[in-house]
Amino acid sequence: MKMSKLAVIAGVIALCQSGSLGATQVNAKQYMKQHGWEPFEARHTARAPNPDIAPILYYESDDSVPSCGLVSSVPGAKEARFTELMRAPKGEDFPQCVAVVSMEPFRLNAKEYIAVEYVVRDTREDLYRHFAYLSRDPKQGYVPDANLASVASTKGGDLASMMPNAARASDGIKLARAAYMKQTFRQWQFQERDFIADKVSSFSVFADSRAKQCYVVTEAGGSPVAAKAADFSPGRQCMGVLAASRLEKRGVSYYMALFSASAGTNVVAITSVNADGVIQVEKELAERVNRAGTMKDIRSVKAALATQLR
Repeated sequence: MKMSKLAVIAGVIALCQSGSLGATQVNAKQYMKQHGWEPFEARHTARAPNPDIAPILYYESDDSVPSCGLVSSVPGAKEARFTELMRAPKGEDFPQCVAVVSMEPFRLNAKEYIAVEYVVRDTREDLYRHFAYLSRDPKQGYVPDANLASVASTKGGDLASMMPNAARASDGIKLARAAYMKQTFRQWQFQERDFIADKVSSFSVFADSRAKQCYVVTEAGGSPVAAKAADFSPGRQCMGVLAASRLEKRGVSYYMALFSASAGTNVVAITSVNADGVIQVEKELAERVNRAGTMKDIRSVKAALATQLR
């Protein structure tokens, strides 16, 4: 029986969450005790998705300011690994690590990751959201990703507003996907405004002003799939990116981008990601949408696409 990509991904995530890849459950309290650290009772400490990694908030000896980090087991090793998130400077009142808000698993570039969101009080008035990213290697355990580590820190409001929120649950994952796309296709100009992402896939729009060409790139945890705007409008140059959007239909995510093309026309590019994570460049569907009527804005594109999918 042929196993779908979704089933494979789900199986890998399930193995990770059950700790059945040979890793040992980590004891965070024991680790802090061994190092002479006192636990900091935070307003909220995230629950780890796997038993072989745990967040800790702590005071080092003689410190009155909390630090935070991650303790994880390493396959085949007796000692746990410590990954520093924020270490309080000696003799200073700030910065302080005041919460580890979430730990969200996701897949990117054929690797399993965890996005860790934590809150740092930089001054008495200023709080910042930060994200750290660790990939899970079967032999090395959890390894910080230096390429993604510095992509995100955003100023927030009060501490209550930074506590777990379903609307923000995938913020760190979206930032990681955006950073990965920028790094992978750095030869083109990434259109930040038109980037769309969730926990399982993303859609990016790029421009190459010199070549008067535009691109759409779709990824769903594996290798990205790129297509030129010219693939949807042979013989025309891309003069600019107008907008992008997404439509969900029968378990499939349809991504669309609207471009202004030469000869004063607008052109739509469409890709899709199905429930198995399979990406399709929808040239025939885009052709039908382009023929359907005026493509004056992304709203009319979305309406025309919905009509074609009935």
